[in-house]
Amino acid sequence: MSAIIALTMAGLRSRGRAGTAVLLLVLVIAATGLTAGVSVARGGEGRLDDLAERTNVADVVVQARGLPAEPTAATAATAVTPGTPGTTATTATTATTATTRDGAATLAGVPGVRAVAGPQRVVDGELVTGTGPADLESAEVAAADDPDQVVGASQVTAGRWLDGPGELVVERSAATHLGLVPGSAVTLRTSGGADVPFTVVGTATDLTDCAFPDCDPIRMFASSFGVRRLDPTGTASSTRYLLDAAPGTDPEELAGRLQRDHPDLAGWTNTWPDTRGDILVASRIFGRFVSAFGVFLLVACAIVIAGTMTIRVIRQRREIAVLGAVGCRPREIVAALVGEHLVLGLAAAAAGWALGSLVSPLLDLGAAPLAGRPAPVWSVADLLLTAGVLSLVLIIATISPAVRAARAPVTEALRDSPSVGRLWSRGPATRVPAQLSLLGLGPLATRPARTGLSTLAVVVAVVGLIVTGGFLRIVESAATDPFQTGSPWDVTVSAQASDSAPAQDGSGTQHSTATQDGAATQDVAAAPDVAGARGAEAARGAEAARIGSVVRAAPGVASWYAEANRPANLGGETVLARAFDGGPPAYQVGAGRLPLGAGEVAVGYGLIADHGLTVGGTVAFEVAGAAHTARVVGWYRTTEDTGDILLLPMAELRRTEPGAVATVFRLTAGPSVSPATLADQLSEAVGDDVPLELQDSSTEGLAMVRTAMLSIAGLVAAVALVNLLSTLLAGNRENGRALGVLGALGLTPRQLVGQGAVAGAALGMLGLAVGIPLGLVCFRVLSDLVSASIGMGPGYGNGPGLGVLLGLVVTPLACAAAGGLAARVLAARPVSHLLRWD
Repeated sequence: MSAIIALTMAGLRSRGRAGTAVLLLVLVIAATGLTAGVSVARGGEGRLDDLAERTNVADVVVQARGLPAEPTAATAATAVTPGTPGTTATTATTATTATTRDGAATLAGVPGVRAVAGPQRVVDGELVTGTGPADLESAEVAAADDPDQVVGASQVTAGRWLDGPGELVVERSAATHLGLVPGSAVTLRTSGGADVPFTVVGTATDLTDCAFPDCDPIRMFASSFGVRRLDPTGTASSTRYLLDAAPGTDPEELAGRLQRDHPDLAGWTNTWPDTRGDILVASRIFGRFVSAFGVFLLVACAIVIAGTMTIRVIRQRREIAVLGAVGCRPREIVAALVGEHLVLGLAAAAAGWALGSLVSPLLDLGAAPLAGRPAPVWSVADLLLTAGVLSLVLIIATISPAVRAARAPVTEALRDSPSVGRLWSRGPATRVPAQLSLLGLGPLATRPARTGLSTLAVVVAVVGLIVTGGFLRIVESAATDPFQTGSPWDVTVSAQASDSAPAQDGSGTQHSTATQDGAATQDVAAAPDVAGARGAEAARGAEAARIGSVVRAAPGVASWYAEANRPANLGGETVLARAFDGGPPAYQVGAGRLPLGAGEVAVGYGLIADHGLTVGGTVAFEVAGAAHTARVVGWYRTTEDTGDILLLPMAELRRTEPGAVATVFRLTAGPSVSPATLADQLSEAVGDDVPLELQDSSTEGLAMVRTAMLSIAGLVAAVALVNLLSTLLAGNRENGRALGVLGALGLTPRQLVGQGAVAGAALGMLGLAVGIPLGLVCFRVLSDLVSASIGMGPGYGNGPGLGVLLGLVVTPLACAAAGGLAARVLAARPVSHLLRWD
């Protein structure tokens, strides 16, 4: 053992500093990518689950339009006796409490429900972000006087909790995205068009949906009286309950039963497994990408190390032979040669593990917006994994040349010059044309193994460039063209019922009465009723008809459609059913077509993958407890809900819901008008109080992705060129005497450099011929795996652009330059030096 250690240390001391530094750099980068990828893919999940456990996340969130109806007895008990306002308020409050407790008690009695929090009143509105008609963000404000509820608690992350009717607490990711901090003044626009001012006093966690802007609307919290400022009549409100499922109960199955058995309480449901998947999908994809980059670079490292090891055997053949002559056994020589690289690999693994642990918090794209940026996690398991993978790669890359070097006959290794290639390798050399311009191909043909390693390095670089270029094109297309990812519209117009403006005093505080103990309570006159809710639905339908007539007559509209969303139950799982009216949406259809009438449905690819649906088959599902059976006529691409969407014509929905009305209009601008101009025109036509939304094609975060991908491609290309240069240098050194003979025969140094360039260009062309088709295949396989996991389905993305493929033409030129540089090193030496072997 001591002899092996001594030989290993001697080998490390004799290594060239430049070559060792390059090898260490590549290994460190590979280890960093491997560690960061594993940490990102796993770390976000752990922190998200910790937050979910601390807040007792709701396994199922149920929500229904409107507020609980009050019983007849409670309504009769609201008679006001002059001079006793406190008694009246107390009685009304008691009646409402009894009613809402009945809803919670009903849900608590459902098998599989362990605890219920609620009811929680939720009001839809819009956050005013500017002065334009499209400067609005959809928002929902939930009444939460106490953040520490038994299910789905909220943790304050900045500022404080609510203490007055004019205060808001904003969900953490939305506050970060919009730049809202405690003390920010904001304005919320009600469904009736009234602007109500609020002050942000804090930010908090909320896990009822994924992070903004991936999931909208913006989630906010206000006190009960703050919510009544936005909707005093209850016509724009809904009721939410947060459910904790009993151990062993499947949340998806529970949500399906609730929708079927209690549609009045569970008109809309969302489950924690579905929300968790939406939160983590970005981290998982990016984590896999970073890990794949590390593994890909490790493959390149293995090729470089194998070539470097061969070069070291050539350069140190005499030293290795001397070791054998003085009594070192072959296995000791092999262990020493492999040990050199293992020492470098372990040092690189430690450095890469440290760097990967430091940068991984910056790469967390999923859980960080909701749970905050984590501190670096120094995982010993990650260190052992990285060290193990690097050691395995190094052993595989070095063991074969080390064994060959140790078993070479001593007398053969100590001769003045190395032997020529074996007989089996002379055949290719004899088939090289005997032309002066092609003399540089001879060394490549006589050393096919080394030539193969160099070609493989070029192939890896070409594949990396094609895959990187293809993914970069997909990312840029998805970021700048929402039509590609399932949002085929430019402007959205929403029909909402007008409500009465809240009664306010000069300070914006809503009037209320008080009980004898001083606690503020709701004004009885503002209590919602069933007739008000029905009137609101009728008003919403009339508003949708008015907006539809404006949209159909609006100039500059290339196409439009209207949609209505409903929760649906498919195989015990809650999915989104989207009914459309008007022209069919311009979704990207992966197979088949979009539905045209009743009895037909198209599905997002997520349902194809998760439920085994097929185009041409039938699917049975329920909407609001009503059974539907339709034929699947096609599937389309969308990232919304990871493709778990049923797309059906309005005629299919009206089979069980005759009064269904599409209240959200999606419009596409024509070529002669910009989307912003179309939004301005529509605002004037439908009125300033009608919510409009302009499609957001923000490229936020694209620069980071582009930089990461281009850096990967650059690193792989640099590794390939370094390996190629090292191989050509070794080949020229091995054939130094032949170069000296050519120089003695009259070839100039320029001609010798030209021979090296010919050899390099030949390797580049061979690598290009193999790498382009292999790269296109690799891109399609990897692209299909990623796109299928996010609901886009296979076949998405057209690969790298023509510019990338044309840019690969420079590969032979770069290789020719490397070959010329390698030959120039020896061509500059005197012929007398080349004619003897050092």
